[in-house]
Amino acid sequence: MARSWPGWVDPALVALLTVLVFLPGVFGTFVNWDDERNFLQNADYRGLGWPQLRWMLTTSHMGPWAPLTWVTLGADYLLWGMNPRGYHVTSLLFHAGGATLFLLVARRLLAAGLGTPPHPALSPTGAEGAAAPSPLREDGGGEGAAIRIGAVGAALLFALHPLRVESVVWITERRDVVSGVFYLLTVLAYLAAVGRRAAGRGLGGFYWTSLGCFVLAVLSKSMVVSLPVVLLILDVYPLGRLGGRAGWTGAAARRVLAEKIPFLLVAAAGAAVAFLALRPWGNLLSLGDFGPAQRAAVSVYGLAFYLWKTLVPIGLSPLYALPRSVDPLALPFVFSGVVVLALSAAAVIMRRRWPWLAAAWSAYVVTALPVLGVFQNGPQIAADRYTYLPVLGWALLGGAGLARCAGRWMVGAAGRRSAGAVLSAAVALLIALAALAARQALVWQDSVTLWRHAVALDPGSVRSRVHLGGALMGAGWLEPATRQFEAGLRLDPTDPEALIGLAATLGASGRGQEAVAPATEAARRRPGDAEIQYHLGEVLRLVGRREEALAAYRQSMRLRPRWPVGGYRAATTLAELGRTEEAVAALAEAQRVGRAIDPGDPEAERVTALVYARSDPIRAIEAWERYLSLMRRLPDPSLPEMARMMEAMVSLDALRRQEGAPAVSRP
Repeated sequence: MARSWPGWVDPALVALLTVLVFLPGVFGTFVNWDDERNFLQNADYRGLGWPQLRWMLTTSHMGPWAPLTWVTLGADYLLWGMNPRGYHVTSLLFHAGGATLFLLVARRLLAAGLGTPPHPALSPTGAEGAAAPSPLREDGGGEGAAIRIGAVGAALLFALHPLRVESVVWITERRDVVSGVFYLLTVLAYLAAVGRRAAGRGLGGFYWTSLGCFVLAVLSKSMVVSLPVVLLILDVYPLGRLGGRAGWTGAAARRVLAEKIPFLLVAAAGAAVAFLALRPWGNLLSLGDFGPAQRAAVSVYGLAFYLWKTLVPIGLSPLYALPRSVDPLALPFVFSGVVVLALSAAAVIMRRRWPWLAAAWSAYVVTALPVLGVFQNGPQIAADRYTYLPVLGWALLGGAGLARCAGRWMVGAAGRRSAGAVLSAAVALLIALAALAARQALVWQDSVTLWRHAVALDPGSVRSRVHLGGALMGAGWLEPATRQFEAGLRLDPTDPEALIGLAATLGASGRGQEAVAPATEAARRRPGDAEIQYHLGEVLRLVGRREEALAAYRQSMRLRPRWPVGGYRAATTLAELGRTEEAVAALAEAQRVGRAIDPGDPEAERVTALVYARSDPIRAIEAWERYLSLMRRLPDPSLPEMARMMEAMVSLDALRRQEGAPAVSRP
């Protein structure tokens, strides 16, 4: 069948299977794992006008500098508004496109490595313009179909692996799939340029296309800055343009090295900008807090961890928490070091006999380096999303094995039965990977499901319990949320997020006096956190300490001027204190900020009604009516939202009776 299929069938098959496997993820929501700060509370990315584009080019929002990724998200807003399904569809289409591009790259590299290049330029011998004898050709032919089968296998091993789920289904990680597309376009255009040079026609436009795609990849995510080194590795094997017969110092070798200079300049600029963007967020650990031995231990652990999860992709979590203290002599780190040293030694010792191992291992280490412990950034010791590009080489090796087996099986060579068994096992493996990936996509459906999964995998993770508590509280399940925050505090009694989470749930449960101590302690430990200041204000207001609550709300506004919630609460508190003019002014400012984020936000109408309830009942009635109208449009309101709707109807009934108007009709 592979011999007779038209060329378009392979990419169509890869794209279709990728979409089908990840389709469950399309129906997920925004989750409380950076999505709120990136999308729900962020109006700056919404659109593609000059103000939005200027912000995208200059922002380091939440740390990474990724202007091109923000452009795709701005386009999503124009197409879908704040419907998360549209954002999921776009991410999935990018991933399917990347899988298709990897198929095309794999065809060329497998042909070069196996000695059956579709273009004479990609000769593994290093002799430009002539193809080496094919190992498969000795079996009587069929090598073209075998290469196609191997390339499809490589693309599916990459695309359908459960480790891809986090990059594809988590909307915040759009940068992985966008940068992946331009990364692979860079390699594909580079291979075309090499083919032209080998044919004696010069690099041509393909070289500059490759460089341009690399610039776009860097603008999508800075992790791609290692690509120039990966291109050099490909020049050594399988292209044979460096090392071996080609040498390292001849004119041809110097020409190959000179080709990389523009790529290296772009990479250096991208790395510098990325580092400067991350510094203000304070996530990069200093050498004093995290020494060289700890960084080395975490780095080798990450390399071994990703290999293990690639082989056994079960127990995948959104957060693998970095231990509060890292002992380099602990068994997991020692074992990881042994694995990494063994593979490194094998790659060096067997580099002539097994050049594919040296190439794959080198590319893996180089590509993963920016996200290893050497540059420790954030609370995680590892992350599934960090495997998106580093595993490409291993998928390519898997495809090479399939191509070998397919060639033997099709031509009836010795070992045909064992080759057929390997091909059957490969099909079974791909089916298993697809099933695991689809199941993992369901884990990301909503915040409660996501963090219940994470806590089940690691009950000792304070941050996972805090996020689960926040998700449960958002859904209106106060008692379970309280238990999660209490469990987090048993693990770390000083954690500010667990403290303020407990205070918030206690306050919402009517236990305001109990909530004051943890809220005050959280604010003391993290005075620069706007959300902690806001929740402190909520607790103080609940126990009648309105002046102190007002100060906390105003501090929240100062810390995050573009977050309207503190302003709304300040306005209602001023109204309760009888300071109507100040309340109206605070409301106007908060509405200006809030409507820039969401013009149809029901909360703006609710606060308007509360502020004007005493001074202008008619205006308050109109605001309550608008609020209820907006709330009734919600497809699936949460328990807190339904409770606020009931409160609104009660308040509206009271105002209407006061003004002699008919009572509100209840749905």
